[in-house]
Amino acid sequence: MAAPEQPHCFAVRRLNPFLGVAEVVDIGHARALSVDGVAWQIQIRTERPARSWGTLGLATRVRRYYRFGYWSQADGLARTPVNPELDLSFLLTAWEQLSGVLPGCLQRLPFPLEDRYECWLLDHDRRPLALLSSAVDGRYLCETPPSQWRVTTPLERGFEAGALAQQTPPDADTRHRQQHAERLEKQVRDAAGPCQWILRGGDGNGSAVEAVTASLVSGDAWAKSLFPQLTVREVWGDCDAESLVAEWVGWLAPRLLTLQDLDDATRARLERAACARAMLVEDQYRLYPRIIDPETVNSARVEARLRQAAG
Repeated sequence: MAAPEQPHCFAVRRLNPFLGVAEVVDIGHARALSVDGVAWQIQIRTERPARSWGTLGLATRVRRYYRFGYWSQADGLARTPVNPELDLSFLLTAWEQLSGVLPGCLQRLPFPLEDRYECWLLDHDRRPLALLSSAVDGRYLCETPPSQWRVTTPLERGFEAGALAQQTPPDADTRHRQQHAERLEKQVRDAAGPCQWILRGGDGNGSAVEAVTASLVSGDAWAKSLFPQLTVREVWGDCDAESLVAEWVGWLAPRLLTLQDLDDATRARLERAACARAMLVEDQYRLYPRIIDPETVNSARVEARLRQAAG
């Protein structure tokens, strides 16, 4: 086995719907991924023979990542069953190398975001409306991005807007309550135009990525102020539309706080709103790059621990 690379520690956003960020520690042939900074999925990149159906029937080698287990500092490694065709000695050596650097990397959480390639849903005037997808490597921009911005996952569907809730019967079923999310998705969909990949540069501006398919545009310049901080536009020029987005922002505040380019006023606003979902704050706070009001965040964490203790 080749010597491990120096650990590359970075983060990527979990988009459409926005679920926070994923932290990654990568040493080349092994990596660890976490969505809360505590529990880490261990993946090892190796080869498994795959029988070819060619005329000679020769075996080909498929190189990919395989899940090896889950690790935390408190509980150590819990291995998952591995395919018996894999080289177990290679897997164990790769894990030994990764485990040697992983604890030290955790002291640097949260890692810097590196998914600078962004696929934006534009409005009819070709201004950024909602963030659909992102990528670390420009080689993957040819992949078809999602065509619609999503509020939540199909399984979660926990978003409820206060104004709409007043119109919802108290005994309404889950499907009826899902309409709150669908209303916001329709609002964005009605305002949407085409999609475009944008490369966000270190100068705070975005430049259109060189066209790799006929659907992409190149050569435009984008001011930082055009990009919504919270992945979807908040200013709509319509009170009802803005209220609906504001309710979604408040509901998702514990996860939105993991974003790394928020101004202080926006971060403070999110911290206040996040207290309404204390359990989610406790799950995500390790990935907050900055905290404006520690007392507010700590009060939410205390509430979460009390709830956990009460069962």
